[in-house]
Amino acid sequence: MGKEPWETAPHAERKRMLCNLRKTDARQGLALLQTELKNETAAHRNELIQCLSINLSKDDEPFLQEIMRSDRSGTVKETETEEEETQEAEEETAIQESFTGDPFDYLAEAAGYTDGESWWEMNIEQRKDNTEIFQAVKEAVTALRETLPKKTSRLDLLREAWMRKMLRTAQKENFSNIAVVCGAWHVPALETLPKVKEDNELLKGLEKVKIDCTWITWTYDRLSLRSGYGAGISSPGWYHYLWHHPEDDGTVWVSQAAQLFREKGMDISVAHVIETVRLARMTAALRNMPAPSLAEFNEAITTVMGFGDDILLQLIKESLIINNRLGQVLDGVPKVPLLTDVERTGLLLAQSKPLAGGYP
Repeated sequence: MGKEPWETAPHAERKRMLCNLRKTDARQGLALLQTELKNETAAHRNELIQCLSINLSKDDEPFLQEIMRSDRSGTVKETETEEEETQEAEEETAIQESFTGDPFDYLAEAAGYTDGESWWEMNIEQRKDNTEIFQAVKEAVTALRETLPKKTSRLDLLREAWMRKMLRTAQKENFSNIAVVCGAWHVPALETLPKVKEDNELLKGLEKVKIDCTWITWTYDRLSLRSGYGAGISSPGWYHYLWHHPEDDGTVWVSQAAQLFREKGMDISVAHVIETVRLARMTAALRNMPAPSLAEFNEAITTVMGFGDDILLQLIKESLIINNRLGQVLDGVPKVPLLTDVERTGLLLAQSKPLAGGYP
């Protein structure tokens, strides 16, 4: 029997050929099986091995023992693999369903931080060397989105589809250097643009609403998380300080706190400021942090200036940690639609003729 017929024959014919060979020359049948068995599927291997029962002898024992050790029946292996894959998928689903916090908490936990906000502050906001920082953020968020796909809501997908639509519009207008200001979570979705058809399918059926656009003055209070702003932060005033005083060791921040305490009639000296900064920096060093975060400064202020009572922080939270700064816009900027509507309504009422009982 030549090798070519075996390679081209269907499985049923191969089984018949092997069984016939075992009847006429058992050793040659064993040799053929030893050579070709590895090329067969698990189910087919089991059927071919059954052919060894014809004229079974001690010459077949070493081969059968080797199969028992290494092969363990391909069907069992494939079944185990399927079960493992199913179990892994169930575990992954359970992890995603049980995870309800900030996705960056994953990175924080891996790096030894208590939460994603503190991790972001120390590694992004207080970073001295910003070389390739955007690339690092993109890679981190890409990994998070792949691990936690359910954290990207339907609304986020629609927003990202619209962002990409605006990017394509800018590209058609021959802009080459396009800057996008968005949350870090959206960066991977904007790096590679899918087909236009895919984004159009996502946006299809959305209600079209006529809108007016303008600029509004920003306030730190509205930027805070407590205002209900979904992308808000807990301490706008702190980040204002970090932005304007990147090289400060904390003296400016603690001095501002001391000034607010003095305005409220508390006796805070320069020595208090010095000791507070020292304590905050020592605490950060003990926690293996390159610089104190807001948490370290709050603890130090409570210990040195408040004698262990954190009620002191509540006195300066609004003025310092949240801050009441208010921005401004140019005079030529269109008015906020709500204000325009109020003024229009007021003008209509002023032009209305009064009735006997007063205005309508």
